[in-house]
Amino acid sequence: NLKKASNSFDAGEVLRQLRYAGMMEAIRIRREGYALREPHESFYNKFHILLDNKDLKAGEGIEHLVQVLSKRLSVSDVDWQI
Repeated sequence: NLKKASNSFDAGEVLRQLRYAGMMEAIRIRREGYALREPHESFYNKFHILLDNKDLKAGEGIEHLVQVLSKRLSVSDVDWQI
């Protein structure tokens, strides 16, 4: 985040960082039929920090993480697959 405050996330900034990291391009490529196979553990380890205390209490695991991120970024479940 631009304020450098812990556990404070801005959806627009997260989306910008995901684009910079190549995740949005990976989604586009995946839609075109080319598989991207990042291990679930690796993805979870990179992005679980984005879950706040409420999210952590509501569930756990890769599927929960992806559902929370999808909701925050207004991405539907047709855009990703576990």
